[in-house]
Amino acid sequence: MPSEALSRLLPASGKRVSVQQEGAWDKESPLCNVTVDKHLVFVVSTEWVTAGWSARHVLVERLGLWQQKSADGGAVVYADRAAASVVKCQDAGVKKYDVSTFIEVLEPGRRDEKAMGRLMRGYNNSLKPRSLCNPPSG
Repeated sequence: MPSEALSRLLPASGKRVSVQQEGAWDKESPLCNVTVDKHLVFVVSTEWVTAGWSARHVLVERLGLWQQKSADGGAVVYADRAAASVVKCQDAGVKKYDVSTFIEVLEPGRRDEKAMGRLMRGYNNSLKPRSLCNPPSG
């Protein structure tokens, strides 16, 4: 993840950052929780979604955020406190599902629309669709 964009979303006064991952992509949808000074402030999740869902649909479905900006031809959408992306998996031979990543900043994290957009675009561009689109084995 782009560290400069991430740092603009974490609390400015934070002293200790820790990251905890729950789940593994080969078995289920992974979730990554970021805490600052023992407060959960940032969540990243990746999950299978029905083929054809847009990133916009994911953000509306998860948080009801209708006011969004988009990037990368609509593959990424973002607002000041959340972002979503969808990686299409048809080229990897998966017809029924695509992969969505969802990011949300929680209080006392900071809201910053530009940073959220940069963070999700950078993260999405780092993904490797071929390996990401392999269905879970469990």
